This record gives sequence, C-alpha cells and structure tokens, in this order.
Amino acid sequence: MATAGTRIYRVAENDEFIALVRARSQSEAVRHCTANRFGAKVATPDELVALIGEGFKVEQAKAETEAA
Repeated sequence: MATAGTRIYRVAENDEFIALVRARSQSEAVRHCTANRFGAKVATPDELVALIGEGFKVEQAKAETEAA
C-alpha cells in the first residue's frame, strides 16, 4: 500500500540490515526502529558530575535535516 510522500527505507544498525520501513524521511524510519530501544531525559547536575567523572564526554548532536 503506497502512501503519497513516503519511500521504503532499508534500515541498518552498524551496517547490518534490520528492517524495511515505509516513512516520509530517513529520520522517521530510524525513529520507528529505535522508539522502544532508547530514551532521553535532561541530566541533573549531580548526574553530569558523576558521569563526566566516569569518563563520559558531552557529545554535540547534529542538527536534524529532512532527507529527500
């Protein structure tokens, strides 16, 4: 069932194929596959101190862009 404005994306994890997903963009296809696997919340100051002390580094996310 084709839906206007969508494509079928081949989604991979670490270069290993995991799913075919009909979506409007690459990011929507990836979100579909990862929705229940990951979560995010704002870190508290105490969590920041502890995790940086354990060697974690703050990463800068890339701006979201829509794929054609």
